[in-house]
Amino acid sequence: MKKLLYLICFLSLFAMIGNLSDVMAQVNNNVQLPDSYKNLVPNKWGFIDKSGNMVIKPQYDFIWQGFFQGLAGVYIDKKYKMIDKNNNIVSEFKVDTVDKFSEGLAKAKANGKYGFINFQGEFIVPPMYVDAGSFSGGLASVYIDDHWGYINTKNEMVIQPQFNGAMPFTEGLAAVSKDDKWGYIKTNGAFKIKPRFNYAQSFQEGVAVVQETGYYGYINSSGDYEIQPTFHNAYKFSEGMALIVMDDLKGFINRNGKVIVQPQYTQALNYNDGMAAVKVDKKWGYIDKKGNFVIQPAFDAVDEFEENYATVKLDGSWGYIDMSGQIVIPPVFNNTFFYSEDFAAVKTPIKALK
Repeated sequence: MKKLLYLICFLSLFAMIGNLSDVMAQVNNNVQLPDSYKNLVPNKWGFIDKSGNMVIKPQYDFIWQGFFQGLAGVYIDKKYKMIDKNNNIVSEFKVDTVDKFSEGLAKAKANGKYGFINFQGEFIVPPMYVDAGSFSGGLASVYIDDHWGYINTKNEMVIQPQFNGAMPFTEGLAAVSKDDKWGYIKTNGAFKIKPRFNYAQSFQEGVAVVQETGYYGYINSSGDYEIQPTFHNAYKFSEGMALIVMDDLKGFINRNGKVIVQPQYTQALNYNDGMAAVKVDKKWGYIDKKGNFVIQPAFDAVDEFEENYATVKLDGSWGYIDMSGQIVIPPVFNNTFFYSEDFAAVKTPIKALK
């Protein structure tokens, strides 16, 4: 335990001067791993808790959904299954592929066609579609007869197939493509915003990203621009901030369209838990909503914060930091997921940890 505390102290010090990778290379061999990490099956997925304890030992080929309503999706022995937090198998799916659950149903493929299953693996919507989206707002897009339409959970076609492209309903509207232009429909299929855009995203936080004249901006649910199209690229709002691109450099604007963080980063991720990951030279760090560094750039790769933890990569391995930048779970894994319901999926290295 003392060795782990020394490791954390060293990492905090050297992160500020940008030498964290060198430090990791020097101290990796001295990391005292929890007993639950030792002699694990290599190259398999399991789950850890927020203390880093291996609560479900690695045994799965991959994880297709983190914990959601107490259940997680796993794949083993060429079968898709769901387990609870005690690693009990709750259900087993007789499908070719399955996506994440949304509103209690998951898109699944069987015999070359797509339908939707429940948590027990029962097809609530039979596999009859060439392709499908996920349920959102009680409706899901489906592809049949060379066009997209929308069904409800009873498999009733509430919006007839007529679109070349269709996105999920969010905030009561869905982006759809017709005659090579994008517009937005209501849940009854009527156009709220007629097709006129070359590109469109789903609504989030009251606005949607569109591209009409070569530049990207944000419209409201009436189709009026709230933030004028002046950006070379733009992304959805998250926690009142949106990632924008100018001349291949990324920055952030607020909900009023004011540039809060000047475009200066080659790569960046959305805000989550009050911070956004940005890349400086070859290292990633995290900034607050004023653009100040809260966690100095020191990591080879990162993900967004979830449940106050973020997964980070150092010297080819993944671990976790807290919101102060302290490494709370040593970077020893081959791959990691973000935390969900206090559990995170982790993949053991090719060679077993000892």
